[in-house]
Amino acid sequence: MIFEHTLWEYFLFLIVFLILIFVFGIFRDFLAKYLKKIFSKTSNKYDDFIVEQIGKSRKIFYYFISFYLPFISFFSFEKAEEFLKYIFILVVVIEVAKIFSSLINFVESLLQKKNQKDKHAKTAYNAISKVLKILVWIFAFLFLFSNWGIDITALVAGLGIGGIAIAFAFQSILKDLFAYLSILLDAPIDIGDYVEVENSGGWVKKIGIKTTRLLGAGGEELIISNDKLVSGILDNSGKRSHRRFSFKVGAAYGTKTEKLKKIRTGIEEIIKSEKDVEFIRCHLKDMSDFSLDFHATYKVEDQGYNHYMDIRERINLSILELFEKEGVEIPFPTQTQYNREG
Repeated sequence: MIFEHTLWEYFLFLIVFLILIFVFGIFRDFLAKYLKKIFSKTSNKYDDFIVEQIGKSRKIFYYFISFYLPFISFFSFEKAEEFLKYIFILVVVIEVAKIFSSLINFVESLLQKKNQKDKHAKTAYNAISKVLKILVWIFAFLFLFSNWGIDITALVAGLGIGGIAIAFAFQSILKDLFAYLSILLDAPIDIGDYVEVENSGGWVKKIGIKTTRLLGAGGEELIISNDKLVSGILDNSGKRSHRRFSFKVGAAYGTKTEKLKKIRTGIEEIIKSEKDVEFIRCHLKDMSDFSLDFHATYKVEDQGYNHYMDIRERINLSILELFEKEGVEIPFPTQTQYNREG
């Protein structure tokens, strides 16, 4: 008898310990190879991450499990069991935290590859990754302390109060910082886009951590806080695939019906003849006070504002030529006043 246990019990403990080490090692290698064979047929990157984590699981983890399970089964050392229980929790928590950290690194690497040319996005992903990993380890140790019987209520309360105080002190900065991360991740704007915010517009010149700089039409630099940029209504012309334009043009009363039909058909043909333009409609819509009004709508494939304006100019000039050719007058609003002398 040694410490109230027989040599046979110690021998059985040793045998089970060695068997578990062998079984865990074989099972890990077999499972990694089997899953790798299955997942190699898919294009999903996340299953590769699972195989990688299984393949590089830490030996100390299953060594300790192989020791801990037979120990609590064969022996009854209360103090040793309590100590091993603490170590068991420590090993499991560290292993899980490492897996989550690896997952964060894996997702970051996928996003980095997806946005290789965007330096701002790469910086943001790296910063977010670091913050998330810090949070993972903070929660891991809080969970560990809680399971070790340490009262973490006061600690958490202190962290909460401190966090609230910091948040109030840096409220404006934090708003712009989170807005900056939102811009990088959601990508509502890109460098070179023409945007309008609160009646101010310009081309995006630089997206900073706190502010975004626009180059105005007159060459001036407009500085807008990132929070204002994402919290309000943002008109981003750079994201549109086309520009839609509607207009009306009037013919004078007294114009023959036959000529009105020619005008309508002519406007349609003029619009359809333009490249990168989609004709939508043209109708003699209104008989207003001073004219018979044609309403037309078309879309221009967006290749820049100058391209759009060139098309509008050509269409307008062609319509004027059509009116001149058909001898149809575009009337000015007029008003006749009669004076009666008493």
